Amino acid sequence: MTAQEKALEAPFLKEAVEGVLYVDQLKEYAHGQVVILSASLEDKITFKVWTTTGNNWSETKSAESAPSVMVFDIPAEIFTKNMQPGAGANLQYSVKRGKQDLGESPATKIRLEK
Repeated sequence: MTAQEKALEAPFLKEAVEGVLYVDQLKEYAHGQVVILSASLEDKITFKVWTTTGNNWSETKSAESAPSVMVFDIPAEIFTKNMQPGAGANLQYSVKRGKQDLGESPATKIRLEK
């Protein structure tokens, strides 16, 4: 595999429209999704969210298929707590195979709107 093929794709947020998440439309969760073409069974994927308003969240799951599409349920309060004009969020994930870190994805920036 070339370095390009091994590179991790940026994650995305299913509810975001053209890079904007309308937080008032969220129910209980937003859904972060990653597609990992080079996944192996049991790879550990850690999905991270951090906002400009000081909220942080992360979850780690094991890949159950290869390649793998994984969805992470992000509590809505991560985006709504301390909401203010101009707020934003970053989404990123990392992959670990055994004890080896395989790297981090590029961060996806989302604008938060009411």
